[in-house]
Amino acid sequence: MTRSPSSDAVAAMIDGLKLFTIGYSWGGFESLALPVDPRSLRTATQWTETGHLIRLHIGLEDVDDLMADLEEGFSRLRAMEAQKNL
Repeated sequence: MTRSPSSDAVAAMIDGLKLFTIGYSWGGFESLALPVDPRSLRTATQWTETGHLIRLHIGLEDVDDLMADLEEGFSRLRAMEAQKNL
């Protein structure tokens, strides 16, 4: 993408994931996706990147299934961005 997607498009991507749940990792085995804004968390250096950051914790699910789930998520994100630009 040439520009940062909208927050709504990122939310649609994450909300539609089937194998990833939203949350922090407490040492479990499930895959997780968490939107984060590192600007307020960085102390040693500043975070100067623009756009959204999604932290992924990869669990024990099949890698091909996880990749397919993410591909579908990115398709939703692109579709929402395309619809917004109509």
